[in-house]
Amino acid sequence: MGTFVKLTPSAYHAMMLHFGIDVSREMKGILFSPPNTFVVTIIPLSSVNPDTNLTSIDARCKELSRLAGTQLTVVGWYHSHVKKCLQPTEEDLDFQLKLQATIPHSVAVVASFGGPSEDMMAKVTSLSAFRCSPEGKPIPVDCLVRPLLPSPSSSKYYELACCSLEDVLMAAQEYTLSQETPKASVKLDSYILAPILANIHSMMKSLEVGISRRNAV
Repeated sequence: MGTFVKLTPSAYHAMMLHFGIDVSREMKGILFSPPNTFVVTIIPLSSVNPDTNLTSIDARCKELSRLAGTQLTVVGWYHSHVKKCLQPTEEDLDFQLKLQATIPHSVAVVASFGGPSEDMMAKVTSLSAFRCSPEGKPIPVDCLVRPLLPSPSSSKYYELACCSLEDVLMAAQEYTLSQETPKASVKLDSYILAPILANIHSMMKSLEVGISRRNAV
């Protein structure tokens, strides 16, 4: 992944939606990418059953690879911090070291979600990424959110955007049903969901226009 990690807008928004399920709890997931390109999709990990079966993650990766028409691989993980701080914890560093032992170039993305803002209706999100040195020290990695350029291969990844959002919504349903008395924080915030869906719709329209222009040539 180089000295930086690049997220497609759809992968970024899927993460934001996952974090918004309940900002009072840490949410985690896996980052997937084709060889030498952007993180194009995610798989949210269950907050109800944290010991998610690795076999199910592998099966989901194979399914997404089939949809994308190319092999996707695990390139890292993402998680949110409840205390509005981006500094990696000891647990973060330990997990990242173990992941790097298996996937040397993997990266960890950290989000601080729901920070204070002058606008009472707004939620501030801060994002960072890191790897670990052999000594276990965090090494900052630039985290960028950029769209893919229109191409025959990139057009396949937009279907993955719908899949990742579907996975997050299923995680939200699982978490909500696990609460004996659902709190307001458990409910998906319309201020989070609306712009995400609008962004996906905009990307789909842009894709349709791009395909129409290429077919007309």
